[in-house]
Amino acid sequence: MDNRSQSLWCARQGWVVILSLGLTGVACSLLGWAQDVRQASPGRTASEDASTFVFKELAVTATKTPRDPLTTPGEGNVISRDDIERTQAHSLEDVLRYQPGIDVQNGPRRIGELPVIRGLTGPRVLTTVDGVRLNFQSAHRGRLFVEPDALKQIEVVRGPNSALWGSGALGGVVALTTKDPGDYLEPGASSGGAIRFGYQDVNNEYRWSPTLFGRSAFMEFLASFTGRRASDIRLGGDAGTLANSSEDIDSGLGKLIWHLSRFDDLTLSVQGFREDGRVPTNPGVTTTDPSAIVDRITRQFTYRVGYTRHNPDNPYVNLAAFFYYTPLDIEEKRLSDAQPAQTDYNTLGAELRNSSQFHLAPWHQHRVTYGLEWYRDAQDASQGTGTNTLFPNAEATNLALYLQDELTLWERIFLIPAFRWDRFENNPVGQKRVTDSKVSPKVGVVLKVTDFLYVETNYGEGFRAPNFGELFIAGTHFPGAVFVPNPDLKPEKSKNIDVGIRIRRDHLLFAQDRFLLRGAYFRNSLDDFIDFDVRFDPQTRQLVFRPVNIQDARIQGYEAEMQWDFYPGFEFLANYTETRGDDQTNHQPLATIPPRKGVVGLSYLYASWALTVGGRMQIVDDQNRVPQGTSRTGGYTVYDLYASWQPSLGLLKGLRVDFGIDNLTDKEYRRHLASLPEAGINPKASLSYTRSW
Repeated sequence: MDNRSQSLWCARQGWVVILSLGLTGVACSLLGWAQDVRQASPGRTASEDASTFVFKELAVTATKTPRDPLTTPGEGNVISRDDIERTQAHSLEDVLRYQPGIDVQNGPRRIGELPVIRGLTGPRVLTTVDGVRLNFQSAHRGRLFVEPDALKQIEVVRGPNSALWGSGALGGVVALTTKDPGDYLEPGASSGGAIRFGYQDVNNEYRWSPTLFGRSAFMEFLASFTGRRASDIRLGGDAGTLANSSEDIDSGLGKLIWHLSRFDDLTLSVQGFREDGRVPTNPGVTTTDPSAIVDRITRQFTYRVGYTRHNPDNPYVNLAAFFYYTPLDIEEKRLSDAQPAQTDYNTLGAELRNSSQFHLAPWHQHRVTYGLEWYRDAQDASQGTGTNTLFPNAEATNLALYLQDELTLWERIFLIPAFRWDRFENNPVGQKRVTDSKVSPKVGVVLKVTDFLYVETNYGEGFRAPNFGELFIAGTHFPGAVFVPNPDLKPEKSKNIDVGIRIRRDHLLFAQDRFLLRGAYFRNSLDDFIDFDVRFDPQTRQLVFRPVNIQDARIQGYEAEMQWDFYPGFEFLANYTETRGDDQTNHQPLATIPPRKGVVGLSYLYASWALTVGGRMQIVDDQNRVPQGTSRTGGYTVYDLYASWQPSLGLLKGLRVDFGIDNLTDKEYRRHLASLPEAGINPKASLSYTRSW
């Protein structure tokens, strides 16, 4: 059996395993082999506390309010702090790759990574940190300039959600939440510290992270720093080492929470990120051409001031407001001639929202959320001693109003309608101003059929306003090719529907087991996609690249995930994603659609030793549905192992030791549409100690 056939066989066996287990769980549940569902609570056993049960956390991003994901229409996942620490995340790709419906492309260099949700990527996926929009989008320069060590939670919303999040949420939202002082402090403690050391072999990376935290009756504080020093990345199999992939990264998080009263909090935070390395101008490729390699320094800061008011005795006021400023600058110096280039991009924004809870009759309840959002993006770029027309100087301003009602009927029907109005304006230097507006609705419903079975459907629309590069880009792309601006571009639009079931059971087959099954079908219709029309101009004898609205597309598929804590200490998980995309204009497959993917994992917690061991397997099929002239991508199977020890006695309390091996078999593989193979076998370890007093 050749490698391609073997890969296809493995992938097909994976689909059989996942679907068989899922159908078995459905059958068992429908036959009534369990009692009423029991919500996760702090009083669970040690093995249950260590579980990363999918629905243990509350979701916030999908509705901008804390909510049980089980009764939230639409599809998404919550990745916990324990998951992030267990994977010893080198980048966000380390934690996102296990989730259904999402992937990361343009690796393995960390600085170029971009999230992909249901075949959509780049500016079509909105990324936020603590609600702050990370809007930077410029050629191949990446956008995930966030330290994983600073995060306590990641939420992924799959499918359009512009009704609450506006432009950019065409494919979905990746929402990052940073740690608070209370995530470190034990009850009754007033101060403390933590230290973490880590190492991973694939790029000889050393990591260290000291943290200080404390609180008084009126205030809490957190100060954390993380440093990483890494050499070139060793690729899988016989692919060798990826030249120009070494980097130095320094990042920090400072947070001050001032308790103005019992019900009012003021939060001040600052995040800093600095990456220094030598990379190709496109980090997703390799080259030896000195004119295509630069010494690059990337710096990003996020300053945020937030205010919240929550009085449990006043259900009409649950207020949240924040103001932020995110400056980003990229300095480059070309290796061939030391020509400098500078790109500055900053986002200034604010959001104000309130939630009111009320009911007019005993059989229904409302939670109405309404808000105002404003933000402005500004870009300024230079190359050599002049302006850089490939990154045009411009400003974009957006003003939005939104309204949502979370309606509960008879404690069995959960109906959530919402809509948002956006007005956006692009103002380039020396060119025509461009303005437009968009209304984005959504409506979703979850029906609680039985105490354990839920069905849901969700309709949502998304849009993306054209960015600076698409509206105003001009100049020479490479010798013999030029960009021509198009200020008449229309926004991209999407209309999506999800239909799915959810089952959550305790005591499915055993006295202490827990079971979750979730599956959905989705269909996303996309209009006015923006792409570059490439034509040859016989007069200038040049290729002309001009952004145009040319593509109407349809993306549809299936997502399923299952998690089963089937015996004390044992946890099994599996998920499956199948996505199919077609260009409705030329009836060709879409090039950006990832292949079928499955994940299978098993872990065991030996409670007496506070030791967790486990492994996960990614099974990715061949991608043969590609447009004419596009290369197919072979399938692969990758194995990861991990172990975590967290003693809780004496001076060892607060100690955490993690060990893992990614790509256990040193598989040489390449993600769909990637130019580079991924990293090879990667043993890694980390040691942390947290103490509060």
